Amino acid sequence: MSSLLRLGVLGVGINVTYSGSYAVFGTKNQGRIELYSSGTLTFLKSMTVDIFAVGTGAAGQSAYAQNTYNDFGGHGGPSGQTETVKGVVVNGSYSAVIPNSVGYGVRNNPTTLGSLISASAGYASNFDNQEGGDAGALGANYDRSSEVLVRNAAYGDGVYGELQGHNMYSFGETNNTIYGGGGSGGGVRWNSGNWASGVYGYIGGGYGGLYSSGFYAGGNGHINTGGGGGGGAYEYNYPADTGHPGGLGGTGIIIVRWGY
Repeated sequence: MSSLLRLGVLGVGINVTYSGSYAVFGTKNQGRIELYSSGTLTFLKSMTVDIFAVGTGAAGQSAYAQNTYNDFGGHGGPSGQTETVKGVVVNGSYSAVIPNSVGYGVRNNPTTLGSLISASAGYASNFDNQEGGDAGALGANYDRSSEVLVRNAAYGDGVYGELQGHNMYSFGETNNTIYGGGGSGGGVRWNSGNWASGVYGYIGGGYGGLYSSGFYAGGNGHINTGGGGGGGAYEYNYPADTGHPGGLGGTGIIIVRWGY
């Protein structure tokens, strides 16, 4: 059932309805509505607003072995892109679409509010081919032939939005909330007592598979942040070679504000 929010008093107030999950902050003079799931947003009078959107994060990569000599924790998935439009005149109903995440290497639909804004989802086919907001991080790598840990897992910083070329703050303003951290890389375990642990997520990105904490699959990106999923962890010969899956990306969000 649609929920009706009435802000202000008759004749000078702001009237908004939304059929999905949402929260409202502020006053009739300056405030915002955050949309957490898909639905229909209706403005019952003409008004000028700013709109911010984050795309769905990409899933993290599953862990894998390469040519029987190298074991890899999965790479983290990139976050969704952030987009902002300001000074938009709205009136009537607009369809909000906030998709769920799909698997690594699969393109997801964008987060949209009618034709007013569109924020692309994160996507990666491998570490060197990523699209979105903030990049997913490298997983750990263990070389069996030389019995050397080549690298530890890394984490997505979630700040600079290097894939999209601008920061990840809402409305592009650095005093606001930051969204969409890339997923962290997964760890590698090569016997019962040795592991390169995955790392915890940052700013909405999922954690990489963490042997030391008992989480082998990558963690999901946080909902309504657009964070990328964490990479899965790899177990070599303990008790059997196993590549654990990456986590799903976090859903995006749409924020509409007025009075700014």
